[in-house]
Amino acid sequence: RVWVVDPIDGTKEFIEGVPQFAISIGFVVDGRPKVSVVFNPAKERFYKAAAGEGAFLNNLPIRVTARAEINGAKLLVSRSEPQKRFQVFVDRCAIRPVGSIAYRLAKVAGGDGDGTLTFRTIYEWDICAGVLMVEEAGGKAVDGDGNALMFNRQPAKHKGVVAANAGLTGELQELWAAAVAAR
Repeated sequence: RVWVVDPIDGTKEFIEGVPQFAISIGFVVDGRPKVSVVFNPAKERFYKAAAGEGAFLNNLPIRVTARAEINGAKLLVSRSEPQKRFQVFVDRCAIRPVGSIAYRLAKVAGGDGDGTLTFRTIYEWDICAGVLMVEEAGGKAVDGDGNALMFNRQPAKHKGVVAANAGLTGELQELWAAAVAAR
């Protein structure tokens, strides 16, 4: 059992006064998040989830989108992600930059985007709470290789992240893998 806390995910956005940062807290048991909170105080958006209990935004239930088609999907991505690898997504999706990955995951859980992904190696404190949020909202989150995300392991980081509804996650992850292989 361990608490996984990121007091300011999206530090760059916080410093620049861009309201796309969040406080991210997850409680992990046996490698899986069981309770999570993602709070964006600038936007007054308080997301919470508990395993088997669903996900909520400001106490109202939330769900991932049901979008089945990747073409035209609204993809939330980092403001500083390497653009070259994103070309395959730019050609097929509507790309919207959002700073904090914890906040992006929560927004996907709430249906404010169809999916999110990153090519970067990401620390578990950045994504732990958001992963449970997506899963409890009916979605799926995997690492870049398509594996389930486990926490409180060494090293405390993951090679990429892909999250959306279950069907879209698989297709996004395949494009992610193709983009990595093409470098």
